[in-house]
Amino acid sequence: MTQKQLRSLMILFIVPYSAFIQIIILPLLPKKFFNDANLILKSISGTASLEPNSFYQFCSNFFGSVGKALHIESFTQWAAVISSIFIIWFLISILKYTEVTVFQVLFVYMSLALLNIYVFRIGKDIIQLVMNIACYYILNSKLMNNRIKIALTTLLLVIQSVFFRSYFILVAVYFLTLILYIGFKQNYTSIGIVGKLLVLLLCSTVALLLLKKYEPALFHYLTMCRDILNTGRLGGAEAKTIVLNVFPMRSASVPLFILNYATNSIRFLFPLELIRLSIYYIPFIVYQLIVSVLVIKKLIAYCKDACLRLENQYLLLIFVVSYLLVSFIFEPDFGSFVRHECVLTPMIFSILMKEKKMRLLL
Repeated sequence: MTQKQLRSLMILFIVPYSAFIQIIILPLLPKKFFNDANLILKSISGTASLEPNSFYQFCSNFFGSVGKALHIESFTQWAAVISSIFIIWFLISILKYTEVTVFQVLFVYMSLALLNIYVFRIGKDIIQLVMNIACYYILNSKLMNNRIKIALTTLLLVIQSVFFRSYFILVAVYFLTLILYIGFKQNYTSIGIVGKLLVLLLCSTVALLLLKKYEPALFHYLTMCRDILNTGRLGGAEAKTIVLNVFPMRSASVPLFILNYATNSIRFLFPLELIRLSIYYIPFIVYQLIVSVLVIKKLIAYCKDACLRLENQYLLLIFVVSYLLVSFIFEPDFGSFVRHECVLTPMIFSILMKEKKMRLLL
């Protein structure tokens, strides 16, 4: 089968594949997958109250207004409308590529499965996907120079940190830092990738020590957040894929935090430990391995070759890496990590579709 024929088959089955997940698979999933959507729907109908000025209240007001205008009320109606809109967008994005590889098809269908399961309904994640699509178009634009792209993307991240999730301010910090650092080091390639990582480690250590001195409360939460988030979850139904620190932290410690951060980063990127829990996690493991190896491979290439950093793909990659670096700190389990990672699909998809020899990835 040629790559053009493979592309035609991929496009042909996207709609029935998504419909199968929405109609057959979603009703079989545990209720916890729909907690946010059901809470917002109850708030819209007036049968539940939410904390004022919270993000849930924002979602309730927003979707309530849109639903009233479009006469959409039920979970099924919202899922159908949202999934239809984004699948159409996905198809339009795919049509510009004339050939695809097996790995690209695998990623597309795995991403669609995750998006249908986790995102295509009213809630926080669909708004996050919309914001990421906006960032995607900004970073891919040919009408703006890189400085404007970086400024607008950073502004969107800051807005998200104010109104949606506060930790997005860290994504903005990482985004700017990585762009400045890699760009600044483009004339200092003699230290190599390992040397650059060591410099970043040193800078991170200094930043943490300064934070400890001047913002001790924030430092304590940042370094202890995994233990704080997972307190009381052990043994619960939602703790099956929980990620606990390998090195226990009884108090806020810079060395232990860095050690656990590095260890947990590797665990999230290469979640092979999930195999021992259940064979049902294998599709998630494969999806994550494709994303992780792609990101690492491209990041190494951009660090080595300054010319590649002129591509739009470079900015998309830095956005993805920044998002992942923050997720390594705050995501309490593998399920939450994949759920929030799949909203990066527009960026990862664009980077992946530029790869012509996907066999080099594995």
